[in-house]
Amino acid sequence: MKIIALSFFFTALINVSFSQTTSDHQENSSNKLFFTQCLINNLTEANMDELKARLSANTEIKTIRINPEEKRLFILTNPIETLNNSILLGWIGDFSDTISCIEIGVWGVDQVSTFPFSNCE
Repeated sequence: MKIIALSFFFTALINVSFSQTTSDHQENSSNKLFFTQCLINNLTEANMDELKARLSANTEIKTIRINPEEKRLFILTNPIETLNNSILLGWIGDFSDTISCIEIGVWGVDQVSTFPFSNCE
């Protein structure tokens, strides 16, 4: 009888633990890592340094890579709810008029295009 009672107890305990883990995961599943890449045109080295410093101060951004030779900007976000052109251009601020060929995707889901973009406007 003790064995049956203990079996029910442990089964119930495992089910409660599993359901809590699942619900915690579901609450955070709307936040994703995003990547964005684009071309940056007509920026001096000092402007690129300023842009990198500005983006580095943003807590929603995890990684920033600026390649001056290819005129490429690559950003990987921390987990956030969404990323679109308006948000990206807001992060970039005064330099937004130097940005072209924006690509945004979900990290680990969408493929990152190689440069040069073949579908660039």
